[in-house]
Amino acid sequence: MGAPDEIIKQFKEKVCSSIELQQEGNHRYLVFTPFEFGDGDSFVIILKRESEDWFLTDEGHTIMHLSYWIDEKKLLRDPYWKNIVNAIKTFNLVEDDGELILKINDDRFGDALFSYIQALMRIVDTTLLKREKTLSSFQKDLNSCIVKRIVPEHLSISWNDQIKDQRKMYTVDYRINGNITPILIFGLDNEVKVLRTAVTLREFKIWNLKNFSIGIFEERSEINQKSADKLSDICDKTYSEFYSNEDNFVSYLEELLPKQNYLIPATP
Repeated sequence: MGAPDEIIKQFKEKVCSSIELQQEGNHRYLVFTPFEFGDGDSFVIILKRESEDWFLTDEGHTIMHLSYWIDEKKLLRDPYWKNIVNAIKTFNLVEDDGELILKINDDRFGDALFSYIQALMRIVDTTLLKREKTLSSFQKDLNSCIVKRIVPEHLSISWNDQIKDQRKMYTVDYRINGNITPILIFGLDNEVKVLRTAVTLREFKIWNLKNFSIGIFEERSEINQKSADKLSDICDKTYSEFYSNEDNFVSYLEELLPKQNYLIPATP
């Protein structure tokens, strides 16, 4: 395989329909995806052929971009570099002087691009999340809100699909299950979490997993608009701000769920 039409078809089927290719040389293409860094800059992904083999590469852009936010000397030391190396190994990439490369095997272009994007997301996640630790109590407050209202037998925390996702790449903060369509709840408190949630929901769509998703922003106005819009496009229900909408969120859950066996009665 190697025809651009066949490649872009795989990309769209395995990742998302908005992916585009732009040729900029002989057997060299820019891959445009909706995935971004936390500051709104898009991932740089190049598809190119060398001899008879096809590769995906960022040509060193990802690590260079991270160095804008984290001092390069610190970035190349643990814990940051260890996290980058772990992502490289997990997704079978090769690192060559800062360039992240993935060889495409058996003409599986779509699978390769999905893995490559996941690797970039993991690298951004494990570095920027460490840099952006805050004392926010949002996740703790969201947890308290959900746990005190949902019967434990029907609530899973940090859930992943045990069959399709044994490596736990697509984790759901809260999953409510039973004799209902599973309800997935995500707490969204930073750019990286928003983008990873969008990727997770896209993957569930590819797997044809039946669910109803709810995304709760700590404060949507503090998230890059394009990133927030991407999440809203694929998430069934979103709340732009948790603290001013907590009662509305609880009421909505009460409407979605059967009144018996799922809800813990509210205390006076």
